[in-house]
Amino acid sequence: MRNRFSIKYNIPKLPILPYAEYEFYYSLNNPVKNSVDRSKYTIGLEYGINKKLSVYTFYRLLIRREYFKIPANRSILGIGLNIEI
Repeated sequence: MRNRFSIKYNIPKLPILPYAEYEFYYSLNNPVKNSVDRSKYTIGLEYGINKKLSVYTFYRLLIRREYFKIPANRSILGIGLNIEI
């Protein structure tokens, strides 16, 4: 099961929209323990070029919890493009 929470803040008179997200995956079929096995923490900025086009950049921390193993953490830097049709 996957859940995501996000928050955005519109800064008046600026085309930049900061945001933060938390996403987690809950394992339902794990024989050891039903718990959260992956989490994603994301912070980013979105820049609106016009009403239908925006560019965004983000930093994401991915945390994997695997039983009997060392947790695998990853850092991701990204850039993207949103186009509304």
